[in-house]
Amino acid sequence: MACSPPDTTAARSSSGSTKTLSSSNHELHGVLNGTVSARAAANPTPRVLDRLDEIMRTLRSAKEPRLFQQVAGEYRRAINDQYAGPRLYAAIRASQNLIPRAFLLTHPGMGGELLPSTKTRPRPSAAATPAAARAACSGCAVLMAKVMVTELIRRGVFTPPEAPAVAF
Repeated sequence: MACSPPDTTAARSSSGSTKTLSSSNHELHGVLNGTVSARAAANPTPRVLDRLDEIMRTLRSAKEPRLFQQVAGEYRRAINDQYAGPRLYAAIRASQNLIPRAFLLTHPGMGGELLPSTKTRPRPSAAATPAAARAACSGCAVLMAKVMVTELIRRGVFTPPEAPAVAF
């Protein structure tokens, strides 16, 4: 699975000044989680795999954004608790503070938009590769950043970038 580069979108704030929206916060979060997922893929633990299967069943049935976020967090914690180590775990926790969770909880399509990437995320197992695990986490982070920028434009916080002039 190929990983898209982080999306950087130029947009205008409602006051008219130009802002550059970067997904660097999401990118950092994706890289850190990807590191842990790569470790899990390289050295799967049967106890963790069983727990992830159990959590994934709940995640697939979660329809409400708050429940989806809670269960997705439980999925990440199950991996992080086993594979992160104290410093990496602290860095992941710090990166979570850069991403406004309240937005994700109030965005009505969050579960529906993220669930497909969660379903395709390689389960840490002998079949998963560290590269695929990293790419899945990065891809999810890119998707979260795109959803956030799109929603901020929809809410009128930012206006869409101007369309380039067509030259003939």
